[in-house]
Amino acid sequence: MFGPRTEAGVKWLQTRAGVPADGPWGPATEAAYRDLAKGGAIWSDGGLTTVRSVLRQQKAVNSLGYLPKLTEDGLFGPQTETGVKWLQTRVGVTADGLWGPDTETAFPRFSDGPNLTVDGDFGPRTIAFTQRAIGVTADGVWGAESKRALQRHLNTWSNAGLTVDGDTGPNTVKALQRHLMLMTGTKLTTDGAWGATTTRALQTALNQGRF
Repeated sequence: MFGPRTEAGVKWLQTRAGVPADGPWGPATEAAYRDLAKGGAIWSDGGLTTVRSVLRQQKAVNSLGYLPKLTEDGLFGPQTETGVKWLQTRVGVTADGLWGPDTETAFPRFSDGPNLTVDGDFGPRTIAFTQRAIGVTADGVWGAESKRALQRHLNTWSNAGLTVDGDTGPNTVKALQRHLMLMTGTKLTTDGAWGATTTRALQTALNQGRF
């Protein structure tokens, strides 16, 4: 099923392959992909396909301070898998041990600049990141204008049909939860209650640039 996550993955691959990142997989993308694969940019080991070599995965895990450090030997064993899962949890993607497009996108966002810790705390830093994403002053204070901007954002990007009144009640929160599931694939209960699980999904979306 071709949805937003698949489209984002195709655009990521197109950018990596050096063709216009427009989403559709046409002849130019197919040719560039084949050249990319021949050049060793996509690896396969025993049926496991990844977009980053095992050695580079190990280096990435170690660069975030994983202890005890992985042996950088290019061999994918249980310790490396555990380390990759640790990294995935830290950068806010599914911790499945497979270094795919989501991990490849989230890792540099996390390591190259200030990112959110995915801890479920809707505090000033998470609020400021959210405010930047929805286009209001990033002052870390969740006031009426920020709430209205969130409603406008959900109306624009998820066709939520919300009344822009600054009331982030159950209807707005349900729309937020549906939007987060659509953008990140996170499984949420659309119960209209903004708790730690919803905030973690929001932090993940913000880190991935998918909000």
